[in-house]
Amino acid sequence: MAGEPNNGRWAVHALRCLVLALVVVLSFTGSAAAAAVSSSEGSMRPTFDRRVVFGVASTADLPSVLAAAGEWGELVETPLVGAGVHLILPTRVGASELCAALSRIEGVLWAEPERPVEAAAAPNDPLYWDQDALLTMQVARAWETSPGSASVTVGVIDSGVGPHPALTGRVLPGYNLTDPDHLDDTADVNPGGHGTAVAGIIAAAVHDRSGIAGVAQRVRILPVVVLAADGMGTDVGAAEGIAWAVDHGADVINVSLGSQWLSTALESAVHYADQHGVLVVAAVGNDGNGDVRYPAAFPEVIAVAATDNADEHLASSNQGPEVDVAAPGVHVLSAGFLDAGHTVPTVMSFSGTSFSAALVSGVAALILSKDPSLDPGAVRALIERGAKDIGPAGRDDATGAGRVDAAASLALMGGNAVPGDVTAPRAPLAVTVIPVSGTQAGRVVEVQSPPDSDRTGVMVRRTLIRPARFSAEGVFVGSIVTGGTTVDLTDTLPAGAPPGSVYYYTAFARDAAGNASNPAWAYAVAGELSPGTELPPGPTSFTDVAADHPFAEAISAMSRAGVVSGFADGSFRPNDPVTRAQFAKMVVLAVGIPLPPPGVVPTFGDVPVSDGYPFIHVEAAAAAGIIKGLGTTTSSGAPRFGPYQNVSRVQVALMLARAGGEKLDPPPAGILHPFYDVPALADAEVQNIWAMEIARGRSAVTFEPWASATRGQVAQMLFRLRSILEARP
Repeated sequence: MAGEPNNGRWAVHALRCLVLALVVVLSFTGSAAAAAVSSSEGSMRPTFDRRVVFGVASTADLPSVLAAAGEWGELVETPLVGAGVHLILPTRVGASELCAALSRIEGVLWAEPERPVEAAAAPNDPLYWDQDALLTMQVARAWETSPGSASVTVGVIDSGVGPHPALTGRVLPGYNLTDPDHLDDTADVNPGGHGTAVAGIIAAAVHDRSGIAGVAQRVRILPVVVLAADGMGTDVGAAEGIAWAVDHGADVINVSLGSQWLSTALESAVHYADQHGVLVVAAVGNDGNGDVRYPAAFPEVIAVAATDNADEHLASSNQGPEVDVAAPGVHVLSAGFLDAGHTVPTVMSFSGTSFSAALVSGVAALILSKDPSLDPGAVRALIERGAKDIGPAGRDDATGAGRVDAAASLALMGGNAVPGDVTAPRAPLAVTVIPVSGTQAGRVVEVQSPPDSDRTGVMVRRTLIRPARFSAEGVFVGSIVTGGTTVDLTDTLPAGAPPGSVYYYTAFARDAAGNASNPAWAYAVAGELSPGTELPPGPTSFTDVAADHPFAEAISAMSRAGVVSGFADGSFRPNDPVTRAQFAKMVVLAVGIPLPPPGVVPTFGDVPVSDGYPFIHVEAAAAAGIIKGLGTTTSSGAPRFGPYQNVSRVQVALMLARAGGEKLDPPPAGILHPFYDVPALADAEVQNIWAMEIARGRSAVTFEPWASATRGQVAQMLFRLRSILEARP
């Protein structure tokens, strides 16, 4: 194998997801393994002028908001987009911390960091911003021209591909040349998961709110096993693997392995691939000498060397006149496993030319997704012409034509994305879903579609608990043809839907190739929410909360205090979700916030004025600065609160941090929460309540910010917050 994992210290956010996990992968390209390379956080990531953009409510006192924001950074005089959208340059804290600070300013609707490299294509994968290889190669900008296509197949001649969620639905049936009795078993046989890591770099799922992003979206992996568990194989086996991949539909073939010996068998297989219009990409090896490994040394192959964190030639990467290009080869994040049996998937750091080659194979797949008619020579020319010359002027034996730049290579093809190429990475579509009317039995959903000729239709899905995250999730409601029209879709809710159930209607636009846009959604409530069905406060035990229940103490204490209550049947239902209005009431009662006087002017247009719940509690929480709206408005133009929408765990974290205020100690310097899935806007708040042990994660490394908070979880967090506040008058 032309690669080995990094066993140095990760950058901070990568450490969070790995839980200090290390992995050992053998180097199969020579007897001497490449030296492990370590780096600090500062040397790992490119430096950006990370400004922050934030939105201000039209009803806010703009001078006061800007003055408060100016305490944290340098305001840019001209708004970026238009009225209500402003830019600020961090001067006191980093961009993530600045977003958190701005979100606490009354009148600020939202705040997020400026991301100059990715334009409109930044994926929502939590570790994307830690994938320095993709940032360096400007892969996100390349996606604006060609995000990748399911019609392109990349053959991975390696140790197989393991069952990693990042590759679900992306691995085709392959071939195993090492086991005659199990020819169709292409699971990764290498304990370190070398083949899985290579495949993940090329094609890991993008925009799935999970883990990392692969270079080429939606492309398919064709696994061909030619290496045994110990990493050993033969040149004949590798040659057979290349030929098999050619015959079974591969458009690009990645070979992250090699031999020091000239092999006629390998040469014949490479020539066979070239004759059939299939591009072969291979690693040069990690011996740190002047001998490029085979098959990379053959002229038809794109021979890929590795670069380090300083964007210079990696010392362990082989050199020679056969080197065509280079790509990052240190701290490349990809799919990995915490165990040799491949049962515990994770994200890990890998180093070596194996993974540099995989990056280039991904770029080749992007090029062929844009124009599948190109032959291997044309793809090679685009990759080399777009490469950044990082060594001596002109071609050199260390990095060839230079370090690959995906955006520059795609730009050479001209034009923008054509119909069929437009996908979720582009700007969200102007699709809205509005519940117009309805009863518990059914409702009418109004769908407004844009006039874009590039889209062929809009489909709507119904889900419970949260909006649909992808176009196949939930119950299909209906579809319409685009063209600037407004269409009403009638939906009948399931029989027996309990009053107060929150249903989400999510719309996805689709293009001619079937790619789905980012979602737009709204929610509706079945029947009327009836808080009166809850019993008055007081019970110390409930039929469904045993003494050894993890939240038993908190539920009992909060019930005695009148913060929470049970139901008429004697149950508490600790696993049921909590709505935003219910949580507003709970936090007001837990913290002891004064209720508003009669006649208070309502803050939100979707919280009916009354002398009881939920109006007075929502108003009390809003006056205390604990809650904010959703950043949207009702038909009357008033801010929307979403009282019957389930409150998410990250929303609870934000509200608890605001409720605690200065009584919550900042975490000690250098102590960081371990959750890789926390959004930047809530990072500081989650850090604070985690350090104070008010909230815990759903696992060792995940917080699950968008999951609905349950009654038991909320009781536990409020109990801990109340205990802290009572101890600090």
